[in-house]
Amino acid sequence: MDGANGAASIIAVIDISAKIFQLCQTYFSAVKEARKDIQRLRDGVTSLQDVLTDVRDLAEDSSSSRRSIFSRLIQHDGPVQQCERDLRRLVAELGEGESKMRRFGLRAWEWPFSSKAIDKSLQVINDHKATFNLALTSDHFALTRSIKDDIARLGDGLADIQIEQRTLAMGGKQQKIRHWLSSPDPSSNHNAACKARQATTGEWFLKSDEFEEWKMTSRSFLWLYGIRK
Repeated sequence: MDGANGAASIIAVIDISAKIFQLCQTYFSAVKEARKDIQRLRDGVTSLQDVLTDVRDLAEDSSSSRRSIFSRLIQHDGPVQQCERDLRRLVAELGEGESKMRRFGLRAWEWPFSSKAIDKSLQVINDHKATFNLALTSDHFALTRSIKDDIARLGDGLADIQIEQRTLAMGGKQQKIRHWLSSPDPSSNHNAACKARQATTGEWFLKSDEFEEWKMTSRSFLWLYGIRK
């Protein structure tokens, strides 16, 4: 059975449970002495209907893990078909009272179940719920594993990015250290000083007799000190 037909079978079971709920509502109004048992059955069917709705959602997912779980539920004579048979049996028994009401009026309504019979029916319903919940729980485990795998992959990716960032940062620091340790380039200071120099600056010194004598005399030295007055 494919996903579309499987979803249709789930919807059919949900519709049957809704029919049981409607019949219970009618019985609840007509048969006051059995209201406690009627409410028990109605609540049990409502709870089963909620679980079946979650099972139906499995058919709308395309992941392989969910398809595998859903296919097991809708297989021939599987949990879904067994649940459908049991619910149809309840509808048939509840429908007998509805037929009497149509023929003989509202006073002909009789609750067709004893309290022990309701106990057995609720046990059957709870067994079906347990089976479906187990399937949903297994699916949640698969989904949890998938999420953990995604987080692990994301963590690995973030770790790689952090390593790359640290490498780049370290490379930048190393480059700054190498630049700081490299020998100075005097031309940069010279060029900067030339740009800042004013016209005729230092001519008093370059044209002085002392400088000319030092320049023309070998093995001589010139001592500069203080500030020119």
